[in-house]
Amino acid sequence: MCTALFSLAVVAPNGWAGSPQQHRLEGIAIGIGALILGKALVDAHQNGHFEARVAAYQTDYPEHHRPRGHWESRRVWVPAKYKKVWNPGHHNRHGRWVPGQWRRTEIQPGHWINQRVRVGHH
Repeated sequence: MCTALFSLAVVAPNGWAGSPQQHRLEGIAIGIGALILGKALVDAHQNGHFEARVAAYQTDYPEHHRPRGHWESRRVWVPAKYKKVWNPGHHNRHGRWVPGQWRRTEIQPGHWINQRVRVGHH
């Protein structure tokens, strides 16, 4: 009895699955729809966030007190990030004892980013 149930459980899903290509177009359509919806959501979030900052900036100052200037995109260097790691004492390749010490280990290298910077009127 157990053998019959086990063989039915193993063989039945393959027999009822149908052709592997049966739902391929539907899957492609769902994937494209998900990409379009995801892009729309990301764009709406980013644009809404930026518009909220601009609206807050515009309402913070009366018209005659608003600071002059403009936004520029500048390259900014982000320095590398380090963490301290304990290097335990050990024998070096010449057989001499090296005491334990703290070492700085780079966990993220430095890199350039483009950043929007508010530039005042000169």
